[in-house]
Amino acid sequence: MSSTLGTSAPDTASVQAKRGRAPAASRAVAGTPRRGIVGLALALALVFSTQFFAQDFVWRHWERSEVLWAGVGILAERAAVGLAVAAAVLLALRGFERRPSLPRAARTVLYTAAVVAAVVAAEWLLVALDTADAAGDPVAFGEHVLRWTGVALAITGLWLAWQRAVHAEAAADRLRQADQGAQAQIAELRLQTLQSQIEPHFLFNTLATVRRLGATEPAQCLQLLNHLVDFVALSQAAQPGRRRWCVADELSLVRAYLSVIELRMEGRLRLRFDVDPAVLGHEAPPLALATLVENAVKHGITPSTTGGEIAVRAHLADGEVRLAVADTGVGLRGGGGSGIGLANTRARLRTLYGDMARLRLAAHRPTGVVATLQWPLQRAEPR
Repeated sequence: MSSTLGTSAPDTASVQAKRGRAPAASRAVAGTPRRGIVGLALALALVFSTQFFAQDFVWRHWERSEVLWAGVGILAERAAVGLAVAAAVLLALRGFERRPSLPRAARTVLYTAAVVAAVVAAEWLLVALDTADAAGDPVAFGEHVLRWTGVALAITGLWLAWQRAVHAEAAADRLRQADQGAQAQIAELRLQTLQSQIEPHFLFNTLATVRRLGATEPAQCLQLLNHLVDFVALSQAAQPGRRRWCVADELSLVRAYLSVIELRMEGRLRLRFDVDPAVLGHEAPPLALATLVENAVKHGITPSTTGGEIAVRAHLADGEVRLAVADTGVGLRGGGGSGIGLANTRARLRTLYGDMARLRLAAHRPTGVVATLQWPLQRAEPR
């Protein structure tokens, strides 16, 4: 109803009508609680009629039964005026519904005129019927008209203010939903970017190792192929549409990846896992941990002439999931921690958990880097 007395652009209304949707003003009027308007008018009639019972003269000179019967009659008369005002309001709103492009000033004038006309007509009818509560002189008549008109317009103003607040909140909700949808799409694109970063070079180098081992170490070649199949299957399961899966899924992906790397590096890589079983069922953003592991291999262990160790830790603490990847490689260098993969992971965590998630890098003693991930606990949805 906030747009009942407002303006509505003709082109917008026509476009919406062509699309089979009612314009904003029409939807606002259609949502007007007609029964509520009638009920409010009757409630006001009841309030106005109580003035009769507040007169001390009535109780001193009339019998109680006479007072009650007279009060009922006055209530009926006030109810008649109230229903007339309600009818005028509903007819005005119906007219505005049919003319959504009517300017606001015209709406206000017509609305006020409809209320005044209804009150005047109803009060004149009471005078003509010579009822008990009829205004017998022009002053009393004017007081009745002003009272009903003032109260009706005041309530309408309050109602419009409330409706504007409701519509503003609804518009804000739509904007928030649109922003969340855009953020979700961005997160999916970032996940696809992470997949494209990890898989091509990894697959090329792994297949080169498979070809070499196939001629010299058939058993290791078969083992490497098994790990590769596991990794490809799990990485395909981490699709953008499934932005959250459980820690157990992420750890399985990481184990398959590191098992392939371990065979490729031929003894230069040592692995260690410290996993609390309680953490396995909680959700984890796909490839978040895998990105840290891939960074540890690429920037920590591979450049080291002696190789090193990668330790993966997963546990719960203070209502959070906490994952850590520590390597004994060459450590942080210039620009460490500012790569695209880490930036995308931070952005995805921010999209999913806001300020409650963190990704941090620190030096690992005596050498290497430790990367930690943490986000609030949440059970992963069943598949």
